[in-house]
Amino acid sequence: MMKLTYRPAVEFPLPVLVELLNRGFAGYTVKIQFSVSSLLATIVRDSVNLEASKVVECDGTRVGIGLIAKRGWQARLAAMCIVTEFRGKRIGRSLLDHFFGELPKQGVRELGLEVIESNAMGVSLYQRTGFTTLRRLLSFDCKEPKFQAQIEDTLQSQIQLQPIDIADVASVLTHHPLPNLPWQLSGTSLMVAGPPHVAYQHDKASIILSDPSQQAIWIRSLVVEPTYRRQGQAGSLLATVMNEHPYKNWSVSAVCPEEIRSLFEKQGFQLGDISQLQMRKTLG
Repeated sequence: MMKLTYRPAVEFPLPVLVELLNRGFAGYTVKIQFSVSSLLATIVRDSVNLEASKVVECDGTRVGIGLIAKRGWQARLAAMCIVTEFRGKRIGRSLLDHFFGELPKQGVRELGLEVIESNAMGVSLYQRTGFTTLRRLLSFDCKEPKFQAQIEDTLQSQIQLQPIDIADVASVLTHHPLPNLPWQLSGTSLMVAGPPHVAYQHDKASIILSDPSQQAIWIRSLVVEPTYRRQGQAGSLLATVMNEHPYKNWSVSAVCPEEIRSLFEKQGFQLGDISQLQMRKTLG
């Protein structure tokens, strides 16, 4: 019979955690590859707590890892994986059960996660362990140069973009978020983004972009203050920003709430290949 132990991830050097994560995500639905620098960035951006995160050992051999991010009463399963040769042995289920027991002792009342929708085994595991689905999260892409001509033909009025501090956009998201906003889109997560990321504002709409000097630009956030939503401000700002940075490839990662998909589709974006389910479980 296997003897499983759960050790705080903080007890291990970062290169060991990186190696375990990469082994655990080998053959995953999408390619996930960590480095020490990318793991550090994840820890800072997503508030990963290495004391609450666990490395699973089976008879002394490291076989899995679960990264837990914490903010107030909420936590997020930022990553969980089991190395290939130990999959199918209910180790993932055991690790979840361990978190369900330990996190409430640390004051956590709710555990959230995102799982790639095509990962049927992962979705089934989380459903069986009591997680409920809040929404689908979508990705989008818009390739140039075809879309540029469309923007130039359809943009009705040129609005004046105002560069602003990303922290100001994060503040709006903190005080006026969408309900149950994905962890990565929260004001707290976006607050740590800095140059070469940029932010623009027009009227009551704000947007955060990755480095616009690159060919590929990622839209990190697009927000309108509540009283002014559904008045076309977000769409106008998005079109103008794309016009200001012509002939680029634009993308939205798979954390975009499905309920705002029309905002991007109206601007010519196509659904990406990846979608996720945002899930949540009440603890205690």
